[in-house]
Amino acid sequence: MVNITRSKKRKLRLLYVVDHPIQYQAQLLALISNDPDIELFVIFENISTSGNFFDKGFDLDIKWDINLTDGYSYCLAKNKDLVSAKLLNSDILWIHGWNSSFKRKLIRLGKKNNIPVLMRGENTLAAMPKEWGIKGFLKQRYLQKIFEDCDGFLCIGKENRDYYKAYGVLEKKLFQMPYTVDNAFFQKHSFIASKQNNLIRNELGIEGGCPIVLFVGKLIPRKKPDLLIEAFISLDHEKLNKPYLLLIGDGQMRSELTSKAYDFKDRIKFVGFKNQTELPAYYELADIFVLPSEREPWGLVINEAMNCGTAIITTEQCGAASDLIDSTCGYVIPAGTEKVLSNTLKECLEDLDRCNEMGKNSKQKISGWGFKESIDGLKEAIRTLKSGQTCFPF
Repeated sequence: MVNITRSKKRKLRLLYVVDHPIQYQAQLLALISNDPDIELFVIFENISTSGNFFDKGFDLDIKWDINLTDGYSYCLAKNKDLVSAKLLNSDILWIHGWNSSFKRKLIRLGKKNNIPVLMRGENTLAAMPKEWGIKGFLKQRYLQKIFEDCDGFLCIGKENRDYYKAYGVLEKKLFQMPYTVDNAFFQKHSFIASKQNNLIRNELGIEGGCPIVLFVGKLIPRKKPDLLIEAFISLDHEKLNKPYLLLIGDGQMRSELTSKAYDFKDRIKFVGFKNQTELPAYYELADIFVLPSEREPWGLVINEAMNCGTAIITTEQCGAASDLIDSTCGYVIPAGTEKVLSNTLKECLEDLDRCNEMGKNSKQKISGWGFKESIDGLKEAIRTLKSGQTCFPF
């Protein structure tokens, strides 16, 4: 009788390295950790012990109202012994970005110890254009060296994929892992908020029946909230049913923007920073969501707004536009052009029925761009890098 020894299946040990806990990734990491085929461990370069952290873009101390570290195991980068043990025991090393010496060191150690390295970043050529001359040459060689040490790249979308290809990464190393938010969370809270719209209208002094244009984000130059205010002011408000503009967020431009909007303070409302559980109510309330950035690697607020059934206006410089926005759910316009933005707002506000239909299409489209698709993409990359190794269940 011949004894046949079968290799015992075990979970794949996945080590993930990222700067700090991120609100958009919390539930995704919990889902990956709960996957029966994956044993996830996360390393943060830093983490706030109080739960608060200072966000330079918002110019605020922020404490998120969702738990960012629940549902998965993690440690800090300063725990060198544990980091070393986890690295050497991992099957795949997944790095988010290459912006620190710690990450670059781990990439080199992964290569040295034959641990496949997956890279995920947000870069696009529009947001981070290639430079020329000696500086551009040195940057290209620097990035190419980092990328040569990576075995695969988790592309968040089309523009991100094109970025890697521009730096010489081969197509066979590129895998789609869509940039996503917790669709179920935003859709659930949007549905709940839809029954309470009048409460927010009353709180902000918004007349019933008047359309609402919404901006959510940091009040910083590259997101162009000033351009949106100028475009909104230029509209004929009386002919467009007296619309309102709500700006949610904070940042270095707050004082400048408040002054710019002063003569229209009854129509332009600065709502301030709103936390994750509060945001769906404002997306639900809005007829149009606008992100007019001149540079935006992705723009996850677009995902959020689409989940709440809101029509979108954004620019060609926004990474999400290529993957998520078409004429059925919104408008993609040139960046930095106040006249075009004003005309697009006018077109939307003149036909709110069409705007409402775009919002419905937005929600339908984003439903196929969620955490499931992110995890499927991650597992496809792992399968490819680990092909031929029969000890893993996928």
